[in-house]
Amino acid sequence: MAHDTDIAILKVHAPGVGARPGVLARVSSTITGTGLNIKSVVTSQTCISFLLARKDLDKANQAVQLLSPKPYRRLEKVQDVALVGIVGKGLLRRKGIAARCFTAVASEMSMWK
Repeated sequence: MAHDTDIAILKVHAPGVGARPGVLARVSSTITGTGLNIKSVVTSQTCISFLLARKDLDKANQAVQLLSPKPYRRLEKVQDVALVGIVGKGLLRRKGIAARCFTAVASEMSMWK
């Protein structure tokens, strides 16, 4: 298991935003055009989530707000998150390993609340 606590998420919300041609390219180009690095992107039908360094969240948000016309209905900033990676032999084949890992992470998180 590994983790990264230098994570923030900029969520771009709109109906069909994850499926509309060009929206992901336009928003990600806007963010990277300011010199920021996007760590990862997760898309769904209604939201595109950009994983960024915490220090980059406000600058990315401001850059996306300047887009015209706006390809989104709402922007959301999420700061209290961490990225957890679980890798290992047998993780997909042996029943219960993933559950044990997620239980361990959830147990640790409950101590922080």
